[in-house]
Amino acid sequence: MDIHTLLIDSPNYHQKAIEFAENMIKKGKYELPQLMVDMKDYPMETSKMRPLSRCKTIRICGDDKNQLRWWFEWFPEKNLDIRMFSRFENQLFISSEELNWPKIQQAQKFKLCGRAYFTDEQFLNLKIRMAGFASVSVSDDVINRFLKNWINGTGYKFHQILLGSINDRKIDTILRGIELREWDEDFREEAGFFYSEFHRFCGRGQLYQISNRIHPYESLTLQITDFEEAELNIYHTGKRQTARNGEYYTEYYVPSYF
Repeated sequence: MDIHTLLIDSPNYHQKAIEFAENMIKKGKYELPQLMVDMKDYPMETSKMRPLSRCKTIRICGDDKNQLRWWFEWFPEKNLDIRMFSRFENQLFISSEELNWPKIQQAQKFKLCGRAYFTDEQFLNLKIRMAGFASVSVSDDVINRFLKNWINGTGYKFHQILLGSINDRKIDTILRGIELREWDEDFREEAGFFYSEFHRFCGRGQLYQISNRIHPYESLTLQITDFEEAELNIYHTGKRQTARNGEYYTEYYVPSYF
Protein backbone atom coordinates (compact mmCIF):
# COMPACT_ATOMS: atom_id res chain seq x y z
CA MET A 1 0.00 0.00 0.00
CA ASP A 2 1.36 3.44 -0.93
CA ILE A 3 0.09 6.46 1.01
CA HIS A 4 0.47 9.89 -0.58
CA THR A 5 -0.07 12.69 1.95
CA LEU A 6 -0.80 15.78 -0.14
CA LEU A 7 -0.33 19.46 0.66
CA ILE A 8 -3.76 21.04 1.08
CA ASP A 9 -4.10 24.67 2.13
CA SER A 10 -7.45 24.49 3.93
CA PRO A 11 -6.91 23.70 7.67
CA ASN A 12 -10.04 21.49 7.72
CA TYR A 13 -8.95 19.53 4.66
CA HIS A 14 -5.46 19.39 6.10
CA GLN A 15 -6.66 17.65 9.27
CA LYS A 16 -9.01 15.30 7.45
CA ALA A 17 -6.27 14.30 5.03
CA ILE A 18 -4.01 13.41 7.97
CA GLU A 19 -6.73 11.43 9.73
CA PHE A 20 -7.55 9.55 6.52
CA ALA A 21 -3.91 8.76 5.78
CA GLU A 22 -3.11 7.61 9.31
CA ASN A 23 -6.28 5.47 9.48
CA MET A 24 -5.31 3.79 6.21
CA ILE A 25 -1.81 3.13 7.53
CA LYS A 26 -3.31 1.67 10.71
CA LYS A 27 -5.67 -0.58 8.72
CA GLY A 28 -2.61 -1.87 6.88
CA LYS A 29 -1.09 -2.73 10.29
CA TYR A 30 1.65 -0.15 9.70
CA GLU A 31 3.23 -2.45 7.10
CA LEU A 32 3.33 -0.11 4.10
CA PRO A 33 6.60 -0.44 2.13
CA GLN A 34 6.72 3.16 0.86
CA LEU A 35 5.82 6.56 2.27
CA MET A 36 5.62 9.91 0.47
CA VAL A 37 5.06 13.05 2.55
CA ASP A 38 4.48 16.55 1.24
CA MET A 39 2.78 18.53 3.98
CA LYS A 40 3.71 21.59 5.98
CA ASP A 41 3.14 21.72 9.73
CA TYR A 42 2.36 18.05 10.28
CA PRO A 43 0.65 17.77 13.72
CA MET A 44 3.31 15.65 15.39
CA GLU A 45 1.87 16.15 18.90
CA THR A 46 -1.54 14.67 18.04
CA SER A 47 -0.40 12.14 15.43
CA LYS A 48 -1.24 8.47 15.93
CA MET A 49 1.71 7.30 13.87
CA ARG A 50 3.50 4.12 14.95
CA PRO A 51 6.77 2.48 13.84
CA LEU A 52 6.73 1.56 10.14
CA SER A 53 8.91 -1.52 10.37
CA ARG A 54 8.56 -2.53 6.69
CA CYS A 55 8.83 0.95 5.15
CA LYS A 56 12.10 1.08 3.20
CA THR A 57 11.34 3.78 0.59
CA ILE A 58 10.84 7.32 1.88
CA ARG A 59 10.17 10.51 -0.04
CA ILE A 60 9.91 13.63 2.13
CA CYS A 61 9.35 17.20 1.00
CA GLY A 62 9.91 19.79 3.69
CA ASP A 63 12.26 22.30 5.27
CA ASP A 64 11.35 21.81 8.94
CA LYS A 65 14.25 19.85 10.47
CA ASN A 66 12.26 18.91 13.59
CA GLN A 67 9.57 17.45 11.39
CA LEU A 68 12.15 15.55 9.33
CA ARG A 69 13.70 14.13 12.51
CA TRP A 70 10.23 13.15 13.77
CA TRP A 71 9.48 11.19 10.58
CA PHE A 72 12.81 9.42 10.75
CA GLU A 73 11.88 8.01 14.17
CA TRP A 74 9.26 5.73 12.59
CA PHE A 75 11.48 4.11 9.94
CA PRO A 76 13.68 0.99 10.21
CA GLU A 77 17.32 1.41 11.17
CA LYS A 78 19.14 0.26 8.02
CA ASN A 79 19.11 -0.08 4.23
CA LEU A 80 16.62 2.69 3.56
CA ASP A 81 16.01 4.41 0.22
CA ILE A 82 15.64 8.07 1.21
CA ARG A 83 14.91 11.09 -0.96
CA MET A 84 14.61 14.54 0.60
CA PHE A 85 13.65 17.72 -1.23
CA SER A 86 12.25 21.20 -0.76
CA ARG A 87 9.39 22.96 -2.51
CA PHE A 88 12.00 25.46 -3.65
CA GLU A 89 14.42 23.81 -6.06
CA ASN A 90 17.73 22.78 -4.46
CA GLN A 91 17.04 24.90 -1.38
CA LEU A 92 17.21 22.16 1.25
CA PHE A 93 20.40 22.33 3.30
CA ILE A 94 21.51 19.45 5.51
CA SER A 95 24.14 20.12 8.18
CA SER A 96 26.97 17.79 9.16
CA GLU A 97 25.11 17.01 12.38
CA GLU A 98 22.00 15.98 10.44
CA LEU A 99 24.09 13.91 8.03
CA ASN A 100 25.15 11.93 11.12
CA TRP A 101 21.60 10.76 11.76
CA PRO A 102 22.01 6.94 11.89
CA LYS A 103 19.27 6.30 9.36
CA ILE A 104 21.06 8.48 6.80
CA GLN A 105 24.47 7.02 7.64
CA GLN A 106 23.15 3.47 7.25
CA ALA A 107 20.93 4.12 4.22
CA GLN A 108 21.43 2.12 1.05
CA LYS A 109 20.28 5.01 -1.13
CA PHE A 110 20.18 8.68 -0.20
CA LYS A 111 19.29 11.51 -2.54
CA LEU A 112 19.19 15.11 -1.36
CA CYS A 113 17.83 17.75 -3.71
CA GLY A 114 19.91 20.38 -1.97
CA ARG A 115 23.32 21.01 -0.43
CA ALA A 116 25.02 18.57 1.94
CA TYR A 117 27.42 20.13 4.45
CA PHE A 118 29.78 17.21 4.99
CA THR A 119 32.86 17.45 7.13
CA ASP A 120 35.95 16.07 5.35
CA GLU A 121 35.89 13.02 7.62
CA GLN A 122 32.21 12.32 6.95
CA PHE A 123 32.67 12.46 3.20
CA LEU A 124 35.79 10.31 3.17
CA ASN A 125 34.01 7.70 5.33
CA LEU A 126 30.73 7.51 3.41
CA LYS A 127 29.08 4.09 3.43
CA ILE A 128 25.96 4.83 1.34
CA ARG A 129 25.95 2.68 -1.82
CA MET A 130 24.02 5.19 -3.94
CA ALA A 131 24.11 8.88 -3.04
CA GLY A 132 23.15 12.03 -4.91
CA PHE A 133 23.28 15.73 -4.03
CA ALA A 134 22.63 19.06 -5.73
CA SER A 135 26.00 20.11 -4.29
CA VAL A 136 28.41 19.18 -1.51
CA SER A 137 30.47 21.42 0.75
CA VAL A 138 33.77 19.51 0.65
CA SER A 139 36.81 20.88 -1.15
CA ASP A 140 38.26 19.73 -4.45
CA ASP A 141 41.22 18.26 -2.54
CA VAL A 142 38.88 16.06 -0.50
CA ILE A 143 37.15 14.75 -3.62
CA ASN A 144 40.62 14.00 -4.99
CA ARG A 145 41.46 12.04 -1.82
CA PHE A 146 38.13 10.20 -2.06
CA LEU A 147 38.98 9.04 -5.58
CA LYS A 148 42.54 8.10 -4.65
CA ASN A 149 41.30 6.06 -1.68
CA TRP A 150 39.17 4.01 -4.06
CA ILE A 151 42.02 3.67 -6.57
CA ASN A 152 44.34 2.39 -3.83
CA GLY A 153 41.83 -0.11 -2.47
CA THR A 154 41.04 1.74 0.76
CA GLY A 155 37.76 3.35 -0.34
CA TYR A 156 34.36 1.78 0.18
CA LYS A 157 32.33 -0.16 -2.39
CA PHE A 158 29.77 2.24 -3.78
CA HIS A 159 27.58 2.04 -6.87
CA GLN A 160 27.26 5.72 -7.69
CA ILE A 161 27.94 9.10 -6.12
CA LEU A 162 26.37 12.14 -7.78
CA LEU A 163 28.17 15.22 -6.44
CA GLY A 164 26.11 17.85 -8.20
CA SER A 165 27.18 21.25 -9.45
CA ILE A 166 30.82 21.89 -10.35
CA ASN A 167 30.40 25.66 -10.26
CA ASP A 168 33.43 27.16 -8.49
CA ARG A 169 35.26 23.82 -8.64
CA LYS A 170 38.66 23.19 -10.20
CA ILE A 171 38.53 19.94 -12.14
CA ASP A 172 42.34 19.89 -12.44
CA THR A 173 42.57 19.73 -8.64
CA ILE A 174 39.95 16.98 -8.39
CA LEU A 175 41.84 14.87 -10.95
CA ARG A 176 45.38 15.72 -9.81
CA GLY A 177 47.65 12.66 -9.79
CA ILE A 178 44.93 10.35 -11.15
CA GLU A 179 45.48 8.27 -14.28
CA LEU A 180 42.51 8.66 -16.61
CA ARG A 181 41.40 6.78 -19.69
CA GLU A 182 39.37 9.04 -21.93
CA TRP A 183 36.29 7.62 -23.63
CA ASP A 184 37.76 7.76 -27.12
CA GLU A 185 37.15 5.62 -30.21
CA ASP A 186 39.29 2.80 -28.83
CA PHE A 187 37.15 2.64 -25.70
CA ARG A 188 34.00 2.81 -27.82
CA GLU A 189 35.14 -0.23 -29.82
CA GLU A 190 36.06 -2.14 -26.66
CA ALA A 191 32.82 -1.44 -24.76
CA GLY A 192 30.36 -0.65 -27.56
CA PHE A 193 27.08 -1.70 -25.92
CA PHE A 194 27.99 -0.19 -22.56
CA TYR A 195 29.22 2.97 -24.30
CA SER A 196 25.92 3.57 -26.07
CA GLU A 197 23.68 2.52 -23.17
CA PHE A 198 25.53 4.73 -20.70
CA HIS A 199 24.95 7.74 -22.93
CA ARG A 200 21.29 6.80 -23.26
CA PHE A 201 20.67 6.49 -19.51
CA CYS A 202 23.21 8.90 -17.98
CA GLY A 203 23.73 11.52 -20.66
CA ARG A 204 26.91 12.77 -22.30
CA GLY A 205 29.72 15.10 -21.33
CA GLN A 206 33.38 14.54 -20.52
CA LEU A 207 33.83 10.87 -19.65
CA TYR A 208 36.81 9.01 -18.20
CA GLN A 209 37.54 5.57 -16.84
CA ILE A 210 39.63 5.25 -13.65
CA SER A 211 41.18 1.88 -12.79
CA ASN A 212 41.70 0.38 -9.34
CA ARG A 213 45.40 -0.32 -8.69
CA ILE A 214 44.71 -3.24 -6.34
CA HIS A 215 42.00 -4.81 -8.50
CA PRO A 216 42.94 -3.67 -12.04
CA TYR A 217 39.83 -5.14 -13.68
CA GLU A 218 37.65 -2.84 -11.55
CA SER A 219 37.09 0.74 -12.66
CA LEU A 220 35.05 3.89 -12.14
CA THR A 221 33.40 6.10 -14.72
CA LEU A 222 33.84 9.80 -13.96
CA GLN A 223 31.40 12.06 -15.78
CA ILE A 224 31.33 15.83 -16.09
CA THR A 225 27.92 16.36 -17.64
CA ASP A 226 27.17 18.67 -20.53
CA PHE A 227 24.06 20.06 -18.83
CA GLU A 228 23.56 23.83 -18.73
CA GLU A 229 24.88 23.62 -15.15
CA ALA A 230 27.57 20.95 -15.34
CA GLU A 231 27.63 18.26 -12.65
CA LEU A 232 30.19 15.73 -11.43
CA ASN A 233 29.09 12.09 -11.24
CA ILE A 234 31.09 9.00 -10.27
CA TYR A 235 29.89 5.47 -11.09
CA HIS A 236 31.38 2.06 -10.35
CA THR A 237 30.86 0.55 -13.80
CA GLY A 238 33.82 -1.77 -14.45
CA LYS A 239 33.52 -5.11 -12.58
CA ARG A 240 35.92 -8.04 -12.57
CA GLN A 241 34.54 -11.24 -14.06
CA THR A 242 36.06 -14.69 -14.57
CA ALA A 243 35.99 -16.43 -17.96
CA ARG A 244 35.47 -20.17 -18.31
CA ASN A 245 39.21 -20.66 -18.79
CA GLY A 246 39.84 -18.96 -15.46
CA GLU A 247 41.14 -15.69 -16.87
CA TYR A 248 39.86 -12.37 -15.58
CA TYR A 249 38.24 -9.67 -17.68
CA THR A 250 36.29 -6.44 -17.16
CA GLU A 251 32.56 -6.31 -17.75
CA TYR A 252 30.93 -2.88 -17.79
CA TYR A 253 27.55 -2.26 -16.18
CA VAL A 254 25.22 0.63 -16.95
CA PRO A 255 24.24 2.43 -13.71
CA SER A 256 20.72 1.79 -12.48
CA TYR A 257 18.26 4.69 -12.42
CA PHE A 258 18.55 6.83 -9.29
